Parts: sequence; structure tokens; C-alpha cells
Amino acid sequence: MLKSDKVENIGIAVKKGNKDVLDLVNKGLAAIKADGTLDKIKEAHKMK
Repeated sequence: MLKSDKVENIGIAVKKGNKDVLDLVNKGLAAIKADGTLDKIKEAHKMK
């Protein structure tokens, strides 16, 4: 695995048409962005 100083794109796959799962993923991402958890994860994995 190559280490990078900057990560620009991260993806999460959801089966096409599965709106319920997509909504849950988006809600969860919004929550961890808002409370700072995403930044902590990025820092812990040298992604920030």
C-alpha cells in the first residue's frame, strides 16, 4: 500500500436503486462529519 500526503477521493458503493441504504450511508456520513469523527479517522490513518 502506498502512503500519500493527500487523499482526494473515497467511495462507498451502494446497490443501484437501494435508496434506503443510500439514505442511511449519507445520514451517517453527515453525522460523523458534523461531530468531528471523520477528521479523527483521517488523522489516525494519515489521510489528513
